[in-house]
Amino acid sequence: SLAANNNVYLASGRKRGEGRSRIWFAPFVDNKWSRAVNISLNHPGGDPGIAPDESFMVFTAKDLPDGYGHRDLYLILRLPDGTWSKPRNLGPRINTAYIEHGPRISPDKKYLFFNRSNGWRLNISFSDIYWVELKEYLPESYR
Repeated sequence: SLAANNNVYLASGRKRGEGRSRIWFAPFVDNKWSRAVNISLNHPGGDPGIAPDESFMVFTAKDLPDGYGHRDLYLILRLPDGTWSKPRNLGPRINTAYIEHGPRISPDKKYLFFNRSNGWRLNISFSDIYWVELKEYLPESYR
């Protein structure tokens, strides 16, 4: 996911055979991307969708205690000290028993777009695209 300042957020297990991905950040400095560093979230996460101003992120995670399905979407906020808040499940209006993934934030930070996989047939995933207004999920100061 690309922020407005060209910083990149991505997910990778980084080690061969590591099943849980982590979120990484590659800052754009002097017209090039610096080496990616792990964002210490203390939990696995993938598919990061960063807000254009990097004030919040939505990502995909599985096996967290408050989940609704196989993979759910979670929100984290960048705190004033630069660290990230504890992840908050976006709830049953977004997350289902299916797989929610691929979150992306609109340039004006008003909408969240994501995919929901509705099953597999012959090793092909079938997904639909959804969107929701973010205002009910974000504190006023992050909108």
